[in-house]
Amino acid sequence: MKSSYSHRYPCTWLAQLALGLLVTLAGCERTNSPTDNIQGLRFSTDTVRFDSVFAGAVSSTRLLRIYNKGRNTVRIPELRLLHGAASQFAMLVDGQSTTAAHGVEIEQGDSLTLAIRLKPSGIKVDTIKVVSDSIAVATKGISRYVALLGKGLASTPLSVDTLRTDLTIAGPPALRVQRRMVVPKGVTLTLRAGASLYFSQGAGIDVYGSLAIEGTPLSPVVLAGERLETYYRRQPGQWQGINLKPRSGPHTLSYFQLRSAVTALRADSLTSPLSVRGATIAFTSRDGVVANKTLLALYGCLLLQNYGCALRMRAANVRLVHCTLYASSLPPQTRRDPLIAIEPVKGNSTPCSLLVANSILWGDRANELPIPEELTPKPEITCTHSVMKIPQSTLSAHPTWLHVLLDNPKLTAPEKGDAKLEKDSPARGQGLMEYGNEDPIDLQNRPRLQHGNPDIGALVFTPKP
Repeated sequence: MKSSYSHRYPCTWLAQLALGLLVTLAGCERTNSPTDNIQGLRFSTDTVRFDSVFAGAVSSTRLLRIYNKGRNTVRIPELRLLHGAASQFAMLVDGQSTTAAHGVEIEQGDSLTLAIRLKPSGIKVDTIKVVSDSIAVATKGISRYVALLGKGLASTPLSVDTLRTDLTIAGPPALRVQRRMVVPKGVTLTLRAGASLYFSQGAGIDVYGSLAIEGTPLSPVVLAGERLETYYRRQPGQWQGINLKPRSGPHTLSYFQLRSAVTALRADSLTSPLSVRGATIAFTSRDGVVANKTLLALYGCLLLQNYGCALRMRAANVRLVHCTLYASSLPPQTRRDPLIAIEPVKGNSTPCSLLVANSILWGDRANELPIPEELTPKPEITCTHSVMKIPQSTLSAHPTWLHVLLDNPKLTAPEKGDAKLEKDSPARGQGLMEYGNEDPIDLQNRPRLQHGNPDIGALVFTPKP
């Protein structure tokens, strides 16, 4: 008698197959069912940090991502700011601003992105206040936390645009300048040590009268764009800078930081000599300093990462003593000009002059001080005891230039604003004492003449602790 397993037990075989499929499907059902177990969640960071933000202003957005690497969908019973409605942070969950969310689900292998902002309030002191909170991810008896940290800076808007009388700004709180400020003829604007002005796009200072910046090495005046985050401190072109108009003055400019402008400082046809001491002029989209038909002296100044020129001269007479000029292209910013540009002025018959003494001129161009052959009359240029990025042929063509070094000065991180000398810098102890006496202390209040000949550049070498 003919027989086979499949013929004898067809129903049994089909039943076993169906049972196997049901077990498999049941297993899948259990794997995909939501769970409130938050232990397997992963966070992109344990602390969300914000830079300083003006009181009443809103910071840029920070993102916190919560990853589900487990096998099940996770339903978060509670996601909240610990300080609730009193928090100075704002949290967006699925695009909705809230202080708490419930039942938020993250599917297997997916993530949840929280957008967080800081809006400091209630800051009435003259210093920066630390602001903190936490995001709690909670379930039954278990909570996990991500810290939120930021700083709020007390500030007040400066509503005046054209000064009617003399104005003195004597330190904190910081002032936010929304429009272009005009200092008329016969009026003086004075900025005392510790004063800080932060400018909106398009704002700046036009001086037809007099400007007095009276900072100190330990308490410089700050003039910058209104964004305080670290990224924006090095972002050029945020405001219009300072314009010293023709026949304005007298001006005194000492110990200040001027950063993130279009052109930082423009001096045009001044009737009195202009002396700038202890300035840090950095991160401009165009020029650091423009001197047009002006007698200008820069002592102990840092001119860093100006993407046009550090110094642009037109029929001007300029002295650079114990200064450091540095620039290199730093994507997306690209340099357009050398550190120093000497340009002709139509109809000018007076030769311009430039003295570079105990100073550093260094960058990523082969020649940071090109001397145009077509200039008439010829400029009078003297360089002594300095480190310069120029061709050997330029140095050979000027035999009266003394002790000019062509070696890399070895600065710490000048593209980020740190122009300190490294231990093995060739600029150490190579300056001329005569010019050290003209600028006896550096920007950080350190004496230049403590160990014989001074260091070349704006900053005295200090050993690392």
